[in-house]
Formats: sequence, structure tokens, C-alpha cells
Amino acid sequence: MKNFKVLIFILSALLVSCEEKAAKVAEALDGPSEQLTPLSIATSALSQAKVGESFEAMLSSQGGAVPYAYSTIDSLPSGMMLTTDGTLTGTPSEVFNATITVTVTDAENTTTQKSFTLEVLPPDGVERCAVVVDFDSAGSTLPDTRFDTIFSDVYTDVYQDGITTVIGSHENYNHAGISGSGFNLYAGDIIRLVWKNVSSVNSHTFSPRISFIETGRFTTSNSANWLLSSSLTLNPGESGVSEYTITSFTSSNSFNVNQNINQGKQLLLDRIEFVESARATNEVCVID
Repeated sequence: MKNFKVLIFILSALLVSCEEKAAKVAEALDGPSEQLTPLSIATSALSQAKVGESFEAMLSSQGGAVPYAYSTIDSLPSGMMLTTDGTLTGTPSEVFNATITVTVTDAENTTTQKSFTLEVLPPDGVERCAVVVDFDSAGSTLPDTRFDTIFSDVYTDVYQDGITTVIGSHENYNHAGISGSGFNLYAGDIIRLVWKNVSSVNSHTFSPRISFIETGRFTTSNSANWLLSSSLTLNPGESGVSEYTITSFTSSNSFNVNQNINQGKQLLLDRIEFVESARATNEVCVID
């Protein structure tokens, strides 16, 4: 009987040992009970910064293994930096609009990236005006060095103190524009078109078209590339301004205007002005 009890004890011990080993084997085969979720940058977008104002945005991530380290190889606005803990901070000193790509690396050296639009707006209350072209039959001028060429339709030419349709009166055959090395305009900047009605009889109401893409005539096939500036009514002998406000960052090397009205030698485009912020030089615009 004693030997039988000893045998039972030995068998029980062996059974427990086998169960423990089986559990360890199962754990090894199944892996850890908790799996790491994929690493990703959780921040959806960056807020706008402004020239001369302190800015701070904290990037956040999820998944992977903490801690996280952030970096970018893209150029940031002067005065701003991205720290390794994901803080985009500083006081920008220049207007900026570009896409930056941020990389986050976790504790296991896993990396992922995400791109953001970073925009630095001009400072509040700073409006400087540049005359970019002044049309005149005595000799048109391009005071702004970003522009060096005047172009126009074959039916359009300088006349008195401006440029207009000099042959016929078709509304699409009277474009005139300027081109050069290129320019940037930012949300809130304004384009001003200064017009004169030299008719002694007729009043005109019209909404000029502008384009940053087309250098030729307005047509139905390229109409999507033209924008309407504000409507303007000019009585005989009057001058006035039609304006277009930039809604988002615009970069181009040409600017074109179409009068968008049937008239002949009556409505003159006197000059084009860019009212913009944060320019290095300030050329005062005076409305005649």
C-alpha cells in the first residue's frame, strides 16, 4: 500500500510538470497576450501662424512603443523649430506656405511619416501697395521689378492714359497683362484694377476677369482659369477700382486682365496694383 501511494505521488508530480511545460509551450507559440498597435501620428492639421507672433503646436502620436522622437528634413520658416518631443515652436519672421513632412520614431526604432501644410500669415494691420504696371500711351511703366513684360491682344493697345480695345469692341478680344520672374500672393492680399471711363456719353457696368494662368484671350474652353473681380459702374468721365481678394496662396509668373464688356476706346485700364503685406519695400498707391 505504501508503494502504491508513492507511485500516485510521483504520477501526480509528473502530471503537474507536464501541464506547466504545456502552458509555456502554448505561450511561446501564441506570443505575448498584448500586441502593439501600429505607430501613427495622430495630429490632423497645424493651425496658422503669423509673422511676429509666438507660435506653439504640440504633435501627438499613438501606437508603437513610447517614448516618441520627432524630426523633419524640410525647411521651416525663419524663427521656427521642431523639437524632438514634437513641439513646433518659435516666432516666425517671414511669410511662409509649404508642405512639411514630419517623421516620428518610437522606442523600438519603428518610424512613420505624415505631411502637414504649414502657413505663416502676414502680420495684422500691415498693408503695403505696389503699382505693378501703369499703362500710358506716352510710355507704360513696370515699377515692380518682379515684372518685365507687357502683353496684350492684337485688338488691344495703349490709348490715352490706359490700355483698351482699339479695334472693334468684342468683350473677349481685349485682354492685357504682365509677366516676369514670378510673384507670391497670400490669402487676404488684394488686386486692384484702376479703370477710367473716357466716354462723354455712356455709363458702363462690368466685372473684369483676371487669370494667373492664361496669357491669351478668354474662351469658353479656358473659362475655369479666369476669376471675376468685383463689379464696377463708371459714369462718363469717372474713374474707379475693381478689386479681387486672394483666398489662398497663389504663385505665378503672369497676370492677365480681360475687361469682359463690349466697348471700344471707352473703358481704359489705367494700372494694376497689388495691395499686399510684409513687402520689403513700400510703394504708395494713390488712386487718381
